Amino acid sequence: MALAASPAMTARLLNLIRYLLNESALDPKLRELAILKLTKANGSAYAFAHHVILGERVGLSKEQIQQLHNYKHSPLFNELEKQVIQFAEELTLQGKVGEALFWQVRRALPLDQLVDLITAIGLWNGMSRIMNAFEIDPEMKSTEVLEWSW
Repeated sequence: MALAASPAMTARLLNLIRYLLNESALDPKLRELAILKLTKANGSAYAFAHHVILGERVGLSKEQIQQLHNYKHSPLFNELEKQVIQFAEELTLQGKVGEALFWQVRRALPLDQLVDLITAIGLWNGMSRIMNAFEIDPEMKSTEVLEWSW
């Protein structure tokens, strides 16, 4: 991958990714819902496919992944999940989150988890845009996942 051209930066980036994926107290389902929403919004099929697999590993159902476009009206998501998906959507598309939504999520999550959520959204927005900039296409093994999820 192109990031290998900058090994020092990539090593530091991987430390942050490892923390967010393995050490953060943030519920991994919430993290993956946010990442799936933003990678889809950014048109990054490569990143989306990888996070479909991660999402399933942490307990998201295929039906939830397929209903991300209809999250506001879907009974498959609880209120906090809907708020987190909307949080990711607004931060991705508008560069900020409405004050009411911010405080709804802030009341539901401890501050450290909110910081991790915002950091994950920012990081994977950047990652999906890097994938787009280098025109990195999904691997062949991702084709099956994208057929039912994209």
